[in-house]
Amino acid sequence: MTTETKIPSTRVGDVARLMATDSSCPHSVWFLSRYSSSLRTAANGQDPIDRDPRRTSLIRKMAADLEESGHDVYPSLRNAFEASGSRSGARLKGRPDLIVRDPDGAVTIYDVREGDPGAADELQVRLYMYLLPRSNHGLWRGSRPSGRVLYVDGTERRIEAHEVDDEFVDRVAAVMRQIASDEPAGHRP
Repeated sequence: MTTETKIPSTRVGDVARLMATDSSCPHSVWFLSRYSSSLRTAANGQDPIDRDPRRTSLIRKMAADLEESGHDVYPSLRNAFEASGSRSGARLKGRPDLIVRDPDGAVTIYDVREGDPGAADELQVRLYMYLLPRSNHGLWRGSRPSGRVLYVDGTERRIEAHEVDDEFVDRVAAVMRQIASDEPAGHRP
């Protein structure tokens, strides 16, 4: 009897939280990457990430304003992607709220948040910026996106392409090796 080895797969948000704080448990991310098939998916065309009506309203208004000013706007349901680590083999899945291409071809990834600003928010957008051009979503290959984290209270954080540097890529690789390892990650209460 042969057993099929499951390729570890996790969400960008889980990796961002793991990179941002000691309060995220590496073992839970490692475990769920192997034994959970509950990665959020869209059902009946409804976007499952629209939890807060203020957030949804802000995303829709931004998209309409950007389209009106000549930008190509790609909303969440069109942005699902998967990227695989070249060394680890582990997969990361994500879906930015908006991806926008301006008339000059520059790409910006937007993530809209309803809570208080946190380090994981910026890390998640930086992960999108790094992974999307390398993912199965070929539309963004070769781009060097910038990013923006917007909060429903009006707070905004811009993230420039150069913030996805070698140090950041090394941190991502270390976390992905930990997730891909056959050895379970340690528990952090």
